[in-house]
Amino acid sequence: MEKTTLKQIIAGTAVMTGTTQKKTEEVIRAFIGELQLHLCKGRSITILGFGTFKPVHRAERTGHNPSTGEKVLIPAKDTVTFHVSQKFKDTLNG
Repeated sequence: MEKTTLKQIIAGTAVMTGTTQKKTEEVIRAFIGELQLHLCKGRSITILGFGTFKPVHRAERTGHNPSTGEKVLIPAKDTVTFHVSQKFKDTLNG
């Protein structure tokens, strides 16, 4: 699977919108900042036709090291999940 960089997304978006790459980068970085701000406040974000970002707290748990079989304590952490919308799934598989 090929990777796409933020720089490539900025360049493509600038062409599609007819704006400069510098202005497009400012807007995209501001958008990402807003996403991070709302997720850090514990708010879910739904983008219709794309999906939902949801902050989740994972509790502390016990795991194991597969090579030694030793039990390991995995600390609690906060993370974000993403659920793809049905419309986007249909586009991917369509």
